[in-house]
Amino acid sequence: KKKKNKQAMQFAALTKQTRELGAITRFSATEAAQGQLFLARAGFSVQEIISALPGTLDLASAGAIDLGRAADIASNVLTQFRLEAEEMGRVGDVLASTFTRSNTDLEQLSEALKMRWVFLAKVVFKRRSVARNFVVFCLRLQRQLQKRERSFKDLLSASERQPISLT
Repeated sequence: KKKKNKQAMQFAALTKQTRELGAITRFSATEAAQGQLFLARAGFSVQEIISALPGTLDLASAGAIDLGRAADIASNVLTQFRLEAEEMGRVGDVLASTFTRSNTDLEQLSEALKMRWVFLAKVVFKRRSVARNFVVFCLRLQRQLQKRERSFKDLLSASERQPISLT
């Protein structure tokens, strides 16, 4: 009976959150519930879902992607950087700042995070706190993306001055 009561309270808390977020965000209560489901599938507890969902909704809006994909990306970042669910809002802010300043999108940033994670985990985690590591990592990634963009623009500019002959 005690377990059923706890489950009922958790379900009520999740339902309350979906209704509240459905009323104050661009997402409906049903979409918010789907976001909760994606986070649950990623292994989040009920309390973690409640903590992480508002930041996940913000990330989906900022990245102009569907909520399921935002939940997937965000939960991967939290896991990779060993961050708590309460950090989701900050994670979303850092991701949004990174992709908007580096001429990329959230999907591309997510792929870059996957590819570069192992290397940077070895280098950066030895000296800084986990949350700070995430910010430092995104700033470094942003600089790399900006350098590549400049290099590409330089290449285009050079090809306009001296056309490439294919014959």
